[in-house]
Amino acid sequence: MRSLYFNAILLLCLFMFLNNCDGFLNQNEDEISDNGIVSLNIGNSYIWSVDIQGVSGFLHDYYTDTIVTTVKINGKKYYKYKGGNCLREEDEKVYFYYIDNTELLLYDFSVNVGDTTTYGSYVFIVESIDYETVLDDTAVQKVITVSDEKFNNEVVNIRRYATKFGLVGLVEYGKMDTVYSYIVCANIKGKQYGSF
Repeated sequence: MRSLYFNAILLLCLFMFLNNCDGFLNQNEDEISDNGIVSLNIGNSYIWSVDIQGVSGFLHDYYTDTIVTTVKINGKKYYKYKGGNCLREEDEKVYFYYIDNTELLLYDFSVNVGDTTTYGSYVFIVESIDYETVLDDTAVQKVITVSDEKFNNEVVNIRRYATKFGLVGLVEYGKMDTVYSYIVCANIKGKQYGSF
C-alpha cells in the first residue's frame, strides 16, 4: 500500500514536471522560431517610448503604429502601417519603402559581430548579437546591437533590433538633440508582449 501511494506521488510529480518542461520549451521555441526575420502581419501594433533632450528642453511622448494592410509596389509585397510606412521582408532583411520609389535597408539579421551594415547614409558596425529577454521579460529574442562611427570618441548613434519586434532601442546623439527611444509594448498575431 505504501509503495502504491509513493508511486502515485512520483507519477504525479513527473507529470507536473513534464507539463512544465513542455510549456517552457514550447514558449522558448515559439519566441525564437522565427529567428532571423521580423514578424510582419496585418493587425500587429507597437508602442515606443520617446525621450528627446534638446536645447529647448525635454520632451517625453509615446508613439504608436499598427500594420493595417498590404500593398504591392514594383511587384513586391509590403506591409503598410497606419502612419504610412511600408516594410517588406526578404532573406533575413527588412526593407523600408520611400515615397521617392527607393528602398532603405532597415534591419539585417544575417550579419555577424564585426560586420558593417548600412542605414541610409549611416554605416553601422555590429557590436554584439545576443539572445535577450525583452518587453518586460515576456519574449526571448535575438537582439543585434549596432553603432555608427565615433565622433570625438563618443558613439553618435546606437540601434538595437530584435527578431520579432524590429527596433527595440535607439540612442541618437546629435548636435542639438539627443533621442532615446525603446519599445514598451507590442501585439503580434494577437499576443501581447510588454505592457503600457
